[in-house]
Amino acid sequence: MDMQRAVLGLICGFCLWGVQVVRAQELPLPSEPSVVQDSDYVIGPEDVLDIQVWGKEELSGRRTVDVQGMVQLPLVGEFRAAGRTPAEMSASLTERFQLLDSSIPQVLVAMAQYNSQSVTIVGSVYNAGKYGFQRLPDLWSAILTAGGPTSDADLGRVQILREGDHGTEAIEVDLSGGVTASRTASLPPLQPKDQILVPAVEDIPMGGDKVYVLGAVNSPGIYRVQAAGSVVEAIAAAGGPTSEADLEKIYLTRVNANGTIATRLNLKEYLEEGSPNADMPLQAGDTITIPERSKFWNQVGGGLLRVGLLISSVILATR
Repeated sequence: MDMQRAVLGLICGFCLWGVQVVRAQELPLPSEPSVVQDSDYVIGPEDVLDIQVWGKEELSGRRTVDVQGMVQLPLVGEFRAAGRTPAEMSASLTERFQLLDSSIPQVLVAMAQYNSQSVTIVGSVYNAGKYGFQRLPDLWSAILTAGGPTSDADLGRVQILREGDHGTEAIEVDLSGGVTASRTASLPPLQPKDQILVPAVEDIPMGGDKVYVLGAVNSPGIYRVQAAGSVVEAIAAAGGPTSEADLEKIYLTRVNANGTIATRLNLKEYLEEGSPNADMPLQAGDTITIPERSKFWNQVGGGLLRVGLLISSVILATR
């Protein structure tokens, strides 16, 4: 009888295991990119790595590559990740850890998030936000990743906003022909940190009351002029600047009868010294782009938090 019970229990265990496997296969895919080894991908700043030290759970975990291309690891300390592939980093870390602990047979490095190859998509799409890719896609594929264009999207005036040495460059692309007519080979290739703006058609409700706030703010997107009447108010409405924001090189882009005009503003000077020239009133259709600081200045902290608080103080004082 005891033997029969044992056999029955074993059979039930296998049956339950089989049910669990089927259910796991039926689960929806996670929104986060799956952790896979990619021998060709070159690691860059802001990427998130899954580092598994064999047999040492306390040494394993996810690590984010900082702006200097380094990761902080237990035992090893600071280690350069940028410029290496996951396979190259796995081999180097295996050697390094084995010097410190000979019982460690292997270290495996895999990609968890491809943040160094990211673009921000805002405007008339279903899921605006920042998206990271293993390989940067074409423009159409990037928009589809954000849920695709909404019914009010003006695909004839899609813009790629790109930060360059001389300010923000706006590249306008006509996608009104759809995916088939807009041959991907003819589309301008995307670059890391690009901002893709899908505007709405002008004659829809609220169409004449929008400003776009892009770049290094906590909530990039579209805001009403009534809530964002000036550059300072628009940045505050967008959640304020991030810790990487370069407030000395803000660009206000405006389209008029003579074409597109980009004005560079020094908001840090305005907040710290009260210079009135840095804060400008906004018009419908304006685009504010806040770039990130250089990698060197991202290591120099302290001042930006105070500037962010000043933005909040200015807004509160004007209400």
